[in-house]
Order: sequence, then structure tokens, then C-alpha cells
Amino acid sequence: MNINSDFIIEESILVEYTGNEQIVKLPNTVTYIGAYAFKDCKEITAIEIPNGVIEIGLEAFRGCTNLTSIKIPSSVTSICKGAFWDCAFLTAIEIPHGVTSIEASTFWYCSRLTDIKLPSSLTYIGEDAFYSCTSLSTLEIPNSVKVIDKGAFAHCSHLTSATLSSGLKFINDKAFYHCKGLTSVILPNGINSIGEYAFGNCTNLAAIEIPNGVTKIDSYAFEDSTCLTHIEIPSSVKEIGFGAFQGCTGLKTIKLPKECVLGNRWNNLCNAEIIFY
Repeated sequence: MNINSDFIIEESILVEYTGNEQIVKLPNTVTYIGAYAFKDCKEITAIEIPNGVIEIGLEAFRGCTNLTSIKIPSSVTSICKGAFWDCAFLTAIEIPHGVTSIEASTFWYCSRLTDIKLPSSLTYIGEDAFYSCTSLSTLEIPNSVKVIDKGAFAHCSHLTSATLSSGLKFINDKAFYHCKGLTSVILPNGINSIGEYAFGNCTNLAAIEIPNGVTKIDSYAFEDSTCLTHIEIPSSVKEIGFGAFQGCTGLKTIKLPKECVLGNRWNNLCNAEIIFY
């Protein structure tokens, strides 16, 4: 074990930060930032990570509520679950090329985060990854991303536009739930399914284009998206789940294939004209 001033380091792993500085510069000998290494270090406002660090560990910076500035070097290829959970004053983040996944809860409750740059190496955005990032207004997901997992952008209430990956296959449950600022979404052609509550309670969503290739719209997928006025379901859709358009009180017409299997109450509280083709 090497105790270097305010750092406890074991075999190049930064195990714990014990100092109380506002601006922290990590030693060049560190290649891994260990789990919980800076957890609840509320006095830190800025951190300088040296090139050579490969991994940011589990909940490494969780609860650093005054952290405003951090630059992740190009050497980092892995960012673990909850790494920046509740870094409430963090405003911008750039994920380096080489990172392939943003794990669960990585930026949970980063409520002042306005600018996210995601790399073209990214293939997976994990469960609750950006949950309740309430200052985020625009989102551009690179074409390499194949899965947006459960709740990834749920409760991002000021998100108004999202450019989705052309390589996207799955939008999982509650991926954009309660994104009340979202006004329109164009889904990419490769998408296979839309998960439960994926766009539920998106109360300003006025237009959604569902591409041919989608086979299932799951239960409550668009529940209470009250500004939707017209929906056209492509012929590829074989099943619409329970309550999928429940509470979409603004819907005037729904056009869908006659072979489609409809779940109970799929259009409950919705007075739209149903047009089969």
C-alpha cells in the first residue's frame, strides 16, 4: 500500500481519497479509480484525471454534489455503474472514444447536466443511466448504439429533442418515461420493439413516426401522451400491448393493420377513430 499525501493507492488502484481540497489532481501512477474512491467528497469542485487511467470504478464519484468540472482522458475504456451518481452540479461531460457502454445509474440525478458528448464506440446505454437529468434539453445518440435500456432517460423533463441512433434495435421499458418536454421523435428503421412505458407520460409529444420493422408495441408504451393526434402503425407490428395508447386523449385517428393482435384496453380513454387496413 502506498499512502501518497491524500491518496491511498494499492498496485496503481486509487482506493480512497482522504483529503479535503476543492481542486484535486490525481497522481500519474494511478491506472484504476477504485469503487467509492471519492464517494460523498462534497468539497471537491474539479478533478484532473491523468492520461493512463483505464477504469473509473463503481460509484467512484457518487455524491460529489459540488463537482462542476471533470475531464475524462482518452485512456479510459470503462466507466462502472453509478460512477457520477448525484453529481448535482456537473454541467458537461464528454465520454472518450473506446468506452462501449454507459452502465446503470452512471449519471443518475445529475440535475444540472446540459451537455453530453457520446462516442462512436458506444453500443449500450444502461438502465437509469441518465435518470432525472432534468436540465438536459437535447440529445444526440451515435449510430453505434444498439440498446437504450430501462429508464435510461426517464424523468429528463426538459428534454425537447432526441436524435436516435440509426443502429438502434431496442428501446426498453420507460426509456423516455415522463420526458414532458419531448415534442417529436423519429424512430430509426432498424428498431424491433418499443418497451413498456417507453414514451409514457410524454405529455407534449405531438408526433411519433413508427418505422416498418417494429414488431411489438408493448404495454403502456405511449400511455398519457395526451398531445398525440395521429398514429399510423406499420404492417410489421404484430402485437400492441395492454394500455399501449391508454389516456392518449388527443388522438383523433389510429391506422393499423387488421392482423395486429390488440391487448385489453390498448386504447382505453382514447376516442380516436380506428382505421384498419
